[in-house]
Amino acid sequence: MRFVLSAKAKKLMESVQYPFDANLTTSADGSPAVTFIPGTANALLPDNMYDKFPYTPTDVVLLKVVCYSDGRNITSCSMEVDANDPEPQVPTPSGLPSVVKVPVGVIVDGKPFRLIENKSVTLSGTEQFRVDRAAPAQPGQLPYIPYYAWVLQ
Repeated sequence: MRFVLSAKAKKLMESVQYPFDANLTTSADGSPAVTFIPGTANALLPDNMYDKFPYTPTDVVLLKVVCYSDGRNITSCSMEVDANDPEPQVPTPSGLPSVVKVPVGVIVDGKPFRLIENKSVTLSGTEQFRVDRAAPAQPGQLPYIPYYAWVLQ
Protein backbone atom coordinates (compact mmCIF):
# COMPACT_ATOMS: atom_id res chain seq x y z
CA MET A 1 0.00 0.00 0.00
CA ARG A 2 1.30 3.44 -0.90
CA PHE A 3 0.32 6.66 0.85
CA VAL A 4 0.21 10.00 -0.90
CA LEU A 5 0.51 13.09 1.27
CA SER A 6 -1.37 16.24 0.44
CA ALA A 7 0.58 19.43 -0.18
CA LYS A 8 -0.63 20.76 3.19
CA ALA A 9 0.60 17.62 5.01
CA LYS A 10 3.98 17.81 3.26
CA LYS A 11 4.38 21.46 4.23
CA LEU A 12 3.46 20.68 7.84
CA MET A 13 5.99 17.82 8.00
CA GLU A 14 8.72 20.06 6.58
CA SER A 15 8.04 22.72 9.22
CA VAL A 16 8.49 20.34 12.19
CA GLN A 17 11.81 20.90 13.92
CA TYR A 18 13.63 18.71 16.43
CA PRO A 19 16.35 19.27 19.04
CA PHE A 20 19.66 20.28 17.45
CA ASP A 21 18.13 21.01 14.04
CA ALA A 22 20.25 23.64 12.31
CA ASN A 23 18.75 26.87 11.01
CA LEU A 24 20.82 28.77 8.48
CA THR A 25 20.72 32.51 9.00
CA THR A 26 23.05 35.51 8.88
CA SER A 27 25.03 37.26 11.58
CA ALA A 28 24.86 40.99 12.34
CA ASP A 29 27.49 41.73 9.66
CA GLY A 30 25.55 39.75 7.01
CA SER A 31 27.87 36.72 6.92
CA PRO A 32 26.41 33.18 6.99
CA ALA A 33 25.64 31.78 10.44
CA VAL A 34 23.89 28.78 11.92
CA THR A 35 21.66 28.59 14.99
CA PHE A 36 20.13 25.54 16.65
CA ILE A 37 16.76 24.43 17.92
CA PRO A 38 17.40 23.90 21.65
CA GLY A 39 18.31 20.38 22.71
CA THR A 40 19.96 18.72 25.68
CA ALA A 41 22.80 16.28 26.29
CA ASN A 42 22.01 14.05 29.27
CA ALA A 43 19.45 16.68 30.36
CA LEU A 44 22.01 19.53 30.21
CA LEU A 45 21.48 22.49 27.89
CA PRO A 46 24.72 23.43 26.06
CA ASP A 47 26.16 26.63 27.53
CA ASN A 48 26.27 28.35 24.12
CA MET A 49 23.03 26.89 22.74
CA TYR A 50 21.64 30.26 21.60
CA ASP A 51 24.78 31.61 19.93
CA LYS A 52 25.06 32.26 16.19
CA PHE A 53 27.95 30.25 14.74
CA PRO A 54 29.70 31.51 11.60
CA TYR A 55 30.40 29.02 8.83
CA THR A 56 31.64 28.96 5.24
CA PRO A 57 28.87 27.78 2.86
CA THR A 58 31.37 26.22 0.44
CA ASP A 59 32.86 23.96 3.16
CA VAL A 60 31.47 20.76 4.61
CA VAL A 61 30.68 21.92 8.14
CA LEU A 62 30.14 19.60 11.11
CA LEU A 63 27.75 20.50 13.91
CA LYS A 64 28.76 18.90 17.21
CA VAL A 65 27.73 18.72 20.83
CA VAL A 66 30.86 18.60 23.00
CA CYS A 67 30.17 16.85 26.30
CA TYR A 68 32.48 17.08 29.32
CA SER A 69 32.63 14.41 32.00
CA ASP A 70 34.02 13.93 35.49
CA GLY A 71 34.72 10.27 34.62
CA ARG A 72 31.29 9.16 35.83
CA ASN A 73 28.69 11.64 34.57
CA ILE A 74 28.29 14.28 31.88
CA THR A 75 28.81 17.54 33.79
CA SER A 76 28.50 20.18 31.03
CA CYS A 77 28.28 20.59 27.28
CA SER A 78 28.62 23.14 24.49
CA MET A 79 28.00 23.42 20.76
CA GLU A 80 30.83 23.43 18.22
CA VAL A 81 30.62 24.30 14.52
CA ASP A 82 33.67 23.77 12.29
CA ALA A 83 35.01 21.77 9.36
CA ASN A 84 36.97 19.32 11.55
CA ASP A 85 35.95 15.72 12.15
CA PRO A 86 35.45 14.94 15.84
CA GLU A 87 38.41 13.19 17.44
CA PRO A 88 37.74 9.47 17.98
CA GLN A 89 36.90 8.67 21.56
CA VAL A 90 39.64 6.71 23.34
CA PRO A 91 38.32 4.25 25.96
CA THR A 92 39.77 4.94 29.40
CA PRO A 93 40.64 2.47 32.18
CA SER A 94 38.22 2.22 35.11
CA GLY A 95 36.39 5.43 34.18
CA LEU A 96 34.78 7.31 31.32
CA PRO A 97 36.55 9.73 28.93
CA SER A 98 36.54 13.37 30.02
CA VAL A 99 35.43 14.71 26.61
CA VAL A 100 33.24 13.28 23.86
CA LYS A 101 32.16 15.08 20.70
CA VAL A 102 28.84 13.97 19.22
CA PRO A 103 28.21 14.99 15.60
CA VAL A 104 24.54 16.00 15.39
CA GLY A 105 24.48 17.48 11.90
CA VAL A 106 26.39 18.51 8.82
CA ILE A 107 26.04 21.35 6.33
CA VAL A 108 26.86 20.37 2.74
CA ASP A 109 26.57 22.86 -0.13
CA GLY A 110 24.72 25.23 2.18
CA LYS A 111 22.08 22.66 3.18
CA PRO A 112 21.83 21.22 6.73
CA PHE A 113 21.36 17.49 7.40
CA ARG A 114 20.68 15.66 10.68
CA LEU A 115 23.04 12.89 11.78
CA ILE A 116 21.13 11.73 14.86
CA GLU A 117 17.57 10.64 15.64
CA ASN A 118 14.87 13.28 16.11
CA LYS A 119 15.58 13.74 19.82
CA SER A 120 18.09 15.15 22.27
CA VAL A 121 21.43 13.46 22.96
CA THR A 122 21.67 10.74 25.61
CA LEU A 123 25.06 9.23 26.35
CA SER A 124 25.72 6.25 28.59
CA GLY A 125 28.97 4.74 29.74
CA THR A 126 29.66 1.27 28.37
CA GLU A 127 32.49 -1.15 28.95
CA GLN A 128 34.38 -1.58 25.66
CA PHE A 129 36.97 -4.21 26.57
CA ARG A 130 39.03 -5.70 29.42
CA VAL A 131 42.76 -6.02 29.96
CA ASP A 132 44.34 -8.52 32.37
CA ARG A 133 46.16 -6.98 35.31
CA ALA A 134 49.96 -7.13 35.22
CA ALA A 135 50.05 -8.31 38.84
CA PRO A 136 47.56 -10.60 40.56
CA ALA A 137 44.46 -8.79 41.81
CA GLN A 138 44.34 -7.84 45.46
CA PRO A 139 41.35 -8.91 47.58
CA GLY A 140 38.32 -6.87 46.45
CA GLN A 141 39.88 -5.96 43.08
CA LEU A 142 38.73 -7.19 39.71
CA PRO A 143 41.16 -9.60 38.00
CA TYR A 144 41.11 -7.30 34.96
CA ILE A 145 41.00 -3.58 34.14
CA PRO A 146 37.79 -2.50 32.37
CA TYR A 147 37.98 0.23 29.70
CA TYR A 148 34.94 2.46 29.17
CA ALA A 149 33.62 4.85 26.51
CA TRP A 150 30.52 6.97 26.03
CA VAL A 151 27.87 5.51 23.71
CA LEU A 152 25.04 7.45 22.06
CA GLN A 153 21.66 5.93 22.98
